[in-house]
Amino acid sequence: MTNEQVPKTMKALQLIKYNEDYKMATVPVPQAGEGDLLVKIAASSFCHTDLQVQQGVYESKCPMIPSHEPVGTIVALGTNIDTKWKVGQRVGILNFRHPCRQCDKCRWHMEAYGQPDARFCENKNMAGITHDGGFAEYLTTDASTTVLLPENLNNIRKQLPRV
Repeated sequence: MTNEQVPKTMKALQLIKYNEDYKMATVPVPQAGEGDLLVKIAASSFCHTDLQVQQGVYESKCPMIPSHEPVGTIVALGTNIDTKWKVGQRVGILNFRHPCRQCDKCRWHMEAYGQPDARFCENKNMAGITHDGGFAEYLTTDASTTVLLPENLNNIRKQLPRV
């Protein structure tokens, strides 16, 4: 799929107000920016964090698109993307994105490991909590917190917990 085939709008479930049901909405498809991948979502789970967001435990900005554990297929690449990423690859998306590179934990991680790690950033940016998540047809994700998935595993199985 090329950029020309990505629609301008998409369907998404949104949390409009805490402690209320999600609402189906038509919203713009996000654009892949620097370091981003645009992913067409195949499956996305609902976990206890999503319930806490809905209940207002996290001070998420509403309206927002919940879910932080999606899988899907890359449909567009943003700028400054590693050449290992290709349109058509199936990926799993972690919920953290774009570390600030300025806080103490980012600087420590860069010194210790040569690169920041969004999981430890003091200014965490998390899918389904601080930015839109996977209950939508498309999602932009940080390429550095995205994982390539094996082709022999179907999308639904990727979302199921290990038993």
